[in-house]
Amino acid sequence: MSSVNFIKTCYNSQKKSLVDNYLANLECDYPDIYIILMGLDVEPPIAVTGIAFDYEETIIGLDDPLFYTVEKPVISPSNATNQKITYVSFDQTIIDIPSESEWYHPKKAGIVTITAISEDGNFTDTIRVHVVEGQSGAWDSITVPQSNLETRGNLTDKILCYV
Repeated sequence: MSSVNFIKTCYNSQKKSLVDNYLANLECDYPDIYIILMGLDVEPPIAVTGIAFDYEETIIGLDDPLFYTVEKPVISPSNATNQKITYVSFDQTIIDIPSESEWYHPKKAGIVTITAISEDGNFTDTIRVHVVEGQSGAWDSITVPQSNLETRGNLTDKILCYV
C-alpha cells in the first residue's frame, strides 16, 4: 500500500510541476494568452456609490401624445459597472411601472412617488409625478424630426420619440 501512495505522490507532484512549467513557458512566450487564461485581464467592477434624480417632481398628462419613460436617475460614478435600476410606483392605480420596465403607464390623475433602486448597493432616490387630466403641455414647444419618430404596435395615437 505504501508503494501505491508513493507512486501516487510522485505522479501528482510530477503533474503539478508539468503544469507549472507549462504556465511559466506560456507566460514568457505568449504573455497576452497567459493573462487571459489566468484571469488577470479582468478589471475589478466599479461599484455604484449613489443615484439621484435631476428633478424632485415632474408632470405628465393622461392625454399627452408621447409614451413616458421613467425619469432616469444619475448613477454615480457614471462608469459604474452595474447600472441596472428598478422602479417602484407607490400607487399603481395612478401610475404602473411593470417590473423590468422603464415605461410609465399613467392610469388616472393624481400624485404618486416613484422610487428608483440600484441593483448594485440598493441606493434609492424618489421623484414625485403629478398626473393631470388632458395634456400636460410639456410637449407644446418641442419639435421632433420625423426621422426620430416610431409607431409602437397597433397604437396609432401614441408615438415614441428618441431625442
